[in-house]
Amino acid sequence: MAAPECALRAPSPPSWGGRMAMSTGQMEERLENVERRVDRNEQILPTLPTRGDLDAAIAPLATRAELRAAIAPLATKAEL
Repeated sequence: MAAPECALRAPSPPSWGGRMAMSTGQMEERLENVERRVDRNEQILPTLPTRGDLDAAIAPLATRAELRAAIAPLATKAEL
C-alpha cells in the first residue's frame, strides 16, 4: 500500500502572516539594528526643543491682524 502523498513532504517552516520564521542569527541582526536606531534617537532627542520652547520662540512674532494693522496706513499702489 502506498503512503499518502502528504506524508512524503517535509513539514514547512512556520510562518506568520506570510513571513517565514527567522533564524537566531537573523533575529540577532535585527536586534542589533534596532539597538543602533534607538541609540541614534537617544542622541537626537535631548537636542530637540520642547513645546514650551517653541511657544516662547514664536510669542514675540506679530500676528496676522497686527501685520494688517501695521500696513493699513501705508500708501497703496493706486495712491502712489
